[in-house]
Amino acid sequence: MEPTSSCKQRSVFVLVILVFAVFLGNAVAGWFIAHSVYKWRAADCYVSVKGIAERQVKADSAIWDIGYKVAGDDLVKMIAESLNNQKMITSFLTKNGFDPAEIELQRTEVVDQYAREYGANKAPHRYIINSGVTLRTANVDLVRQISQMSAELIQQGVVLMNKNDYLPNPCYFFTKLDEVRPAMLEQATKSARLVAEQFAANAESQLGSIRRASQGVFQILNINSNAGQSYGNENDQIGSINKVVRVVVSIDYMLNK
Repeated sequence: MEPTSSCKQRSVFVLVILVFAVFLGNAVAGWFIAHSVYKWRAADCYVSVKGIAERQVKADSAIWDIGYKVAGDDLVKMIAESLNNQKMITSFLTKNGFDPAEIELQRTEVVDQYAREYGANKAPHRYIINSGVTLRTANVDLVRQISQMSAELIQQGVVLMNKNDYLPNPCYFFTKLDEVRPAMLEQATKSARLVAEQFAANAESQLGSIRRASQGVFQILNINSNAGQSYGNENDQIGSINKVVRVVVSIDYMLNK
């Protein structure tokens, strides 16, 4: 039996509705996709900048290791000489203004060179005693002054030595980083924002909110280096009373059209 004209019309109408629904659905989906892509691209529009803050500081703590060496064959006499050296060094420090509480005697080491199992040549002396005195003080200016007078000890017969040739002696330290940290972070953040604002102006954009931020490591550096060049290694800054504290922050700012 053939379908009636009314049934044919309803079938055509339903087909039209389905086609329109599919078309409308695709159009709406396309709008949402395009809108999402636009938002994603807009969210991806940002600038990455760095802000730097530097501050000159002065060391507030010093460590001065005054080491000495005694060589000989009579161990009893050598120990007596070693103890006398400690007394002369302690007297030298207290006479020049240091508090006895700041002075610490180092451990005494005795080396029997004849007991060594290597070396074909016999050492000129059997024993070597290494010891010394350590000064720990906040009076860094006095340390710098008096350390230049150590020749007085040599004139008294004290054979001075540096136990660690890789480190400066005396060593100067800056220990008050927490006091300058907040202000320096604020300065570095402002520095980064100024750079970002200039970039946004050049790009004809508006600077938006912070997308991401990270704080660099605080560095204590040698003040004697030239700007834009290497600050030297850690040992350089330890040997200097005057130093530079430096921090770099990295910030991403959104850019709004």
